[in-house]
Amino acid sequence: MSANVPVTDWTRAWYELLPAAYRDMDAAQTNPAPPPWDGFTSDPKFLHGWGEWNTEATVADEELVEVRMHRTFTGLLSSEQVHVQAWWPDPAVEDCYVALEVKDSRGVVLAETMVDPVVEAGSATVMALPPVDGHLEVSIFVGVPAGEGNALQLAAVNIGYRSVLQEELPGRYDGPTSHPLLRWMDGPGSIAQTTRTVSDDLWAGRYTNPATAPAHALRWLAQMMGTPLSLRKRPVEELREYLTNMLASGRSATGTRQGIADAAKGFLTGDRQVSVAASKTKKHTLVLLVRADEVPGGAAGLPALAKVVQDAGVIPAGHVLVAQIATATWDDWMAAAGETWAEREAAAKTWTQADSLGVQLEETP
Repeated sequence: MSANVPVTDWTRAWYELLPAAYRDMDAAQTNPAPPPWDGFTSDPKFLHGWGEWNTEATVADEELVEVRMHRTFTGLLSSEQVHVQAWWPDPAVEDCYVALEVKDSRGVVLAETMVDPVVEAGSATVMALPPVDGHLEVSIFVGVPAGEGNALQLAAVNIGYRSVLQEELPGRYDGPTSHPLLRWMDGPGSIAQTTRTVSDDLWAGRYTNPATAPAHALRWLAQMMGTPLSLRKRPVEELREYLTNMLASGRSATGTRQGIADAAKGFLTGDRQVSVAASKTKKHTLVLLVRADEVPGGAAGLPALAKVVQDAGVIPAGHVLVAQIATATWDDWMAAAGETWAEREAAAKTWTQADSLGVQLEETP
């Protein structure tokens, strides 16, 4: 039954629009024959033995044995790329490798590749254009630890004028046995399903809400919200938090205290208290006051904080930003520290915490 065929909902709905007779015939179909072979030799295809290949085993060193399998091909078209492919299963031990090499009649290497180490089932491919004499020598090297014997054996080899999937090789066509039309329809159908899903998510607001937007769409959303490139380069979770805060507080005009405070909060930790004011001693200078215990790295992190805010593009033209640690009055510090030594020790276990006792910043409107 078609219900057992794994396809997208869009494909299944499309399939149901076909006449019932078409669907019945599709359900009765078996697999078509494997694709026609267009390689230039009947061997190799799917190898059960090495046949006409020459095999040599050498001891590369005390810990490694290398097996080289090579074969010469002649009469090749000099206008067509030759594809050399090899597949292998999971190795029985570690420290194995597979290498492919293609040479011309003079011994010049035309193409080569190596997979080292081989840790799981896989494949390797090289391509080479035969010279005018149509002569190529193909070598396949398999290296295994000494004493491990057949720790890694090739499963299949293809040499021809095109690359193929391992499933296309003769004797390897073991795919599904029914509904070939439905499975084919799932090709364009899966693309349509993806488009429909994105469309539905857009209408539902998933892509326009920083809290729910998928990670791959978050930087696009940040760009749509007018976020500077320097902020869009932040890690995904930091960018998500920044956009969420901006959405909650509303977009401020460039150069406002609110805009500067929002940019700073993306760098701070804890309650992220911020106060922005004009300097009383220097013209065209803005002072960003923060708590020492909310700045990563304490006072040493102030230059980095100032740079983050500067890069956000929220500082008014012609102004300089200075980040400073806010300090409390003596009365505020004493009130926050407590009356006994034990209370003060619990309230300020580090110098950074001590510097922040009694500091309560409120953003200037």
